[in-house]
Amino acid sequence: MCSVLTAQAEATQIWMVGSPRIDNVVRHAVVDAPDMFAPNAPWQTVAAHTAVVKFTPGNVLMAKDDALREAFGDVKRRGMALALEAGLLTKTDQCQQRSEAYLDSVDTLRRLVDKIHRTGGDLRYIAMDEPFFYGHDYDGPTACHESAAALASRIVANARVVRDVFPQVQIGDIEVVGPNRAHTDELSGWADAYRAAAGVPLAFLHTDVDWSDAAMRNLVPLAAAMRQRNVPFGIIYNADADALTDAAWTQSALDHITFIESVLGLHPDEAIFQTWVRNPTHLLPETQAGTLSNVAYQYLHAAPSLTLARSGDAVAGRLTDAHGAPIANAPVALTAIDANARMGLTDRTLTGTVPAKAASVVVGIRSDLEASCVCDGPATVTVNTIHYREPTTGRTRDVRPGPALMPGVDVAVAATRTLRLTQGTPYAPNLRQFPVTAGVPFTLDVAMRATANAETAGYVTLIFFDAAGTGLGRTMLWFRPSHRDLGSAVTDRTGRFSLALPSDVLYAGGAVRAAYAGSATARPTEMRLAVAGADDPVPVAGPNAKLVWLGPRGDFREALESDAAWNAAAPQWRDAARHVNVVAFSTQFMQAVSDDDLATIVRHLREKHIALGIEALAQNWYHETPCGQGFEGYSDPGSSNGIAAKLMRVGARLDYIRMDGPLASGHYADGARACKSSIPEVARRAQVIIGMYTAAFPNVVVGDAEPFPMISGHAGWQADWAAWLAAFRAATKTPVAFVHLDFNWGDPRLRDPAATVALARSTAAVARANGQQVGIFVNGTGGRNTDAGWMAQARLHADAIAASGIDPDHLLFGSWDPWPTRILPESDPDAVMSLVDYWFRVNR
Repeated sequence: MCSVLTAQAEATQIWMVGSPRIDNVVRHAVVDAPDMFAPNAPWQTVAAHTAVVKFTPGNVLMAKDDALREAFGDVKRRGMALALEAGLLTKTDQCQQRSEAYLDSVDTLRRLVDKIHRTGGDLRYIAMDEPFFYGHDYDGPTACHESAAALASRIVANARVVRDVFPQVQIGDIEVVGPNRAHTDELSGWADAYRAAAGVPLAFLHTDVDWSDAAMRNLVPLAAAMRQRNVPFGIIYNADADALTDAAWTQSALDHITFIESVLGLHPDEAIFQTWVRNPTHLLPETQAGTLSNVAYQYLHAAPSLTLARSGDAVAGRLTDAHGAPIANAPVALTAIDANARMGLTDRTLTGTVPAKAASVVVGIRSDLEASCVCDGPATVTVNTIHYREPTTGRTRDVRPGPALMPGVDVAVAATRTLRLTQGTPYAPNLRQFPVTAGVPFTLDVAMRATANAETAGYVTLIFFDAAGTGLGRTMLWFRPSHRDLGSAVTDRTGRFSLALPSDVLYAGGAVRAAYAGSATARPTEMRLAVAGADDPVPVAGPNAKLVWLGPRGDFREALESDAAWNAAAPQWRDAARHVNVVAFSTQFMQAVSDDDLATIVRHLREKHIALGIEALAQNWYHETPCGQGFEGYSDPGSSNGIAAKLMRVGARLDYIRMDGPLASGHYADGARACKSSIPEVARRAQVIIGMYTAAFPNVVVGDAEPFPMISGHAGWQADWAAWLAAFRAATKTPVAFVHLDFNWGDPRLRDPAATVALARSTAAVARANGQQVGIFVNGTGGRNTDAGWMAQARLHADAIAASGIDPDHLLFGSWDPWPTRILPESDPDAVMSLVDYWFRVNR
């Protein structure tokens, strides 16, 4: 027998589910379940601690009397109580529901009870099969939606059939607990309604958990409510629906036990070990991993204690046994849980077999309907391209989640989409339908990420149809937060361990899970630690605050791509670093940079709380009237899709998009390939490009950089400006939040500093009258072909901007000329970074 048992395990009553020997084994039966009733059956430890064995009605009705006598006799011999799981509701003229909670008539119940009695069973408990869920909450085709009082009254009446034969029988209940807290709270009223009707409380409430973190957390207040009512509280310990092997099923069940009892600290009065799916296929022996009784066997083991705390940039903890002694040389597995959906996307895979008669499949996304519920507050999920594969036939299909930004143009469908999920706002797009091969294996692969509260809020789905269009069923890949393996730490002789956390985990926050797999004498345990992530950069505001943008040159980019170079560069811009809060890259650079280098850049910017921006070529030329390709300011949706996907892969957050002159290049510009589009057309073309980014990064702030006096030289430009802003908002549902004034310092109209002052004032006034923040490039001109000449001119321009009194909201430092050749160091008057110090020193 198990040598070490926790006091808690001894205090919790163990229920096992049994089955008599049946000639024709029913679907999903545990094949060796009848063997448990042999005197020397290999579950001696679990049997010695089992208080109740529960039988299902189908097994009782199908079994021969001799088989029941054998089973019931062994239950009695071992001193266990006998329970029957059964519905105590019967159909009425008003309610013809077909479910396990409802019997066709009370005669079915009478046959069950009589058979148990004549075969020697001493029925002590009835476990009602979810009468409140099916009678009140259920929304299926035959839903009845009866009140708690009406259900309780009918149950009490039907229970007389049982009490006529077994007068001492006690009646308890099994009910579903899911992520919806309001539904869970209703169970307290149900328990009260039953007590009012029956005159006694429920003998127990056993929970059939719809496994998710939110559902398990709902057990805590429910257990407290039941204990206030003197109703013993139980949990049916089983597995996730996608645990499709014996090993996966038992591990999943153990994971639920450790989360509920170690992390939540909830210890039920009764622990029920039961399966109603095809796994695990064996109940015995109790000492063999992968059997149902082994889950109970491990449950009976002593529960060790595991602590976990933050220690700087690491986590540390201690593992001790039930008596407080250290457990040394034990591996503790650590996992980061991306509860805030701030790390990169995680590849998720679902496998299955195409139904035998299937002719086609619909790929879709569902949220807050069709078995999903946004029940734990607003959630966020990001879904990348959905890949369907049939390995044996070679049939493949890639489906982008959208939106479709140009009807009928596949390349203009966004490949990455971030969704905000809210309760009461169902989301159910059918993305694509295509032929499939009946009866063959398939795989569904999707890279995604989700906040912790998106679990059970929705899923990616395959819905199969036959040739006539009749649905044959669906498979679902549920949203859930990503888990990242951080490795293992081994406890020292005092039971202590520690592990440094990667910087992206520190940034993302969420949670860290420490798990001990258990031993021959200790049950598995785990602990979770909430990790506060770094604050995201936010736009500064206020009369003395500036949003300072830096356009990096090669030396600064190279420093960002290397830890050693970045650390070495830090002293070279120590003063300017106090001001710079956005670094913006060109889309050309974003296309060229490797994922590894980009991930390092993103990490370094986060460490300094610097926001990430890009300058986007925001006029679409693809699949348009033949113009624009190769023209400044034009791009294609495939390039934008690729950049958005790359940013998402490395876990970047895109904070700002600055469009590169869409009004100038799309509407005003002349030239052989110029489009001369109308302003609404400029906005539509911009929507195709910018929509790729906003689909993936819905919180990105979008602005515009436009050349002056090129634009202001056109009559009526002020009206055009207002029309452009309105058209962009109408097309994209996004405002142009800011404008960056790009003064062409080489234009003869700006040779007089007074002209610069006047232009700055007039353009800033127009932008602010339209609700925009105003920024201006502080730079030189390409006419000065030395670093020193360019920088000297830039300082003169800075003085003119300051003299205008426009007090820009954004300041932009950088150069797209060959000069100056360097950004760093700030101490060099011929390096760009010195301009930052110059502005704030001279113009403060």
